[in-house]
Amino acid sequence: ENDYSIFPNPFENSITITVSGLETFVYREGSGPPLVMLHGMAATSDCWTYTIQKLKASYTTIAPDLPGHGHATGHAYPYGLDFYLRWLEGLLEALTIEKPILMGASMGGALSLAYTVAHPDRVERLILMATAGEFKLQPMLKLALSLPIWLLKIIEPFTRKWLFASPQTLKQ
Repeated sequence: ENDYSIFPNPFENSITITVSGLETFVYREGSGPPLVMLHGMAATSDCWTYTIQKLKASYTTIAPDLPGHGHATGHAYPYGLDFYLRWLEGLLEALTIEKPILMGASMGGALSLAYTVAHPDRVERLILMATAGEFKLQPMLKLALSLPIWLLKIIEPFTRKWLFASPQTLKQ
């Protein structure tokens, strides 16, 4: 029977490491060239479950939870592209990955692209999926994110089942 818990962990090889001062949860499976898979905003590394199952025979698949998402810490940290670039560099260093294939979806694709532009000699290949430079929010989410942070923290327990990032992270 399938397990549909909010944060399934079907991988035996998951680890938690500290990157840029934040606990980072990483799925790591397979063998071969390193393939780092970065999820989008309000998602988790769990979105790569089926992709990992298909690719782990040919690649070392590495799927972290980005800071402020899923099992990672730092939900109230002030994020920006510069922070995520430093975090990704720290992640690759902590995992001793010199020249990965970067695969990114949505915001993870924007991060992968920015890293590749900044460090073209450190990326073997780049795979982008549904990546955009600017995201338009639905009116209800835009309204919700206009609320003050203290109120977003109060409603967080009610939103974690359908938003895989805290409301204050999404606001920032």
